Amino acid sequence: MFNRFKASFELLNNENVVAIKQIDKSRIDLFEKTENINLNIEQKDILRQKIHILNQQRYQYMNLISLLYKNYYALLSLFPYISGLTGVFVFIILQDGWKNTNIYIKSIFLILALLTAITGIFPEVYQQKENIDRYSSHYTKFSKVQRDIFNYNLTSPYTKLDDTLSFNKFLLKINAQEKELIDLHFGLEKKEISKDAFEITK
Repeated sequence: MFNRFKASFELLNNENVVAIKQIDKSRIDLFEKTENINLNIEQKDILRQKIHILNQQRYQYMNLISLLYKNYYALLSLFPYISGLTGVFVFIILQDGWKNTNIYIKSIFLILALLTAITGIFPEVYQQKENIDRYSSHYTKFSKVQRDIFNYNLTSPYTKLDDTLSFNKFLLKINAQEKELIDLHFGLEKKEISKDAFEITK
């Protein structure tokens, strides 16, 4: 049953992943077709590489979300069935008392009680929901940074109405946003990233 729940989620997840990648492809195609006289070839290439890097990071978080949610969804779906069965065996045991209950019924009850505890506690112990929410937030933020690049490619040097931003300043802004989003997986301690890696020397 656990594998069946995982399989049903994987099918739904794969459909969503395909849809997301199709949207990404259409945006990249539009990026390539768009010509902006305010961006030279070198600047366009830098934006192209930034989009590629952000995509890798987005997909990394998307894969983590899928992996965590697959198990979380299966355990969450399984919990009502197992806990319900455990309740039935509790009722059976209460009729005759623990001492007078058949050994096989007691064994099944103990196994079900253990499975109920595992399916109920496992997601909380490993903070699956918290990690899913955190990685989903990171995925969304990386997508927003990437969207800013697509928009800048269309409207450069304008970022907002009556608001202009030079290419170097825009790139510094993107690098700063990306630096803030760098985090290690599963809530491990953040490591300091070299400041030089995110600065423009020119």
